[in-house]
Amino acid sequence: MEKVLDLKMPGVQELGREELRVVDGGSPLGPWLKKAGWAGVAFWIIENWDDVKAGAVDGWNENH
Repeated sequence: MEKVLDLKMPGVQELGREELRVVDGGSPLGPWLKKAGWAGVAFWIIENWDDVKAGAVDGWNENH
């Protein structure tokens, strides 16, 4: 069942600037922090590749 919101109803108004920022995902730093976090994970994996590879091989051999 689909409901339609009538913006002409009493008490219904557009979202303000701060409310839109929360709805659209928060702080503008959010995407940059997420990218920095993934970059950090990638660099950690690169620097510790031998350990990551050995752990993956051990896990694979243990399950097969």
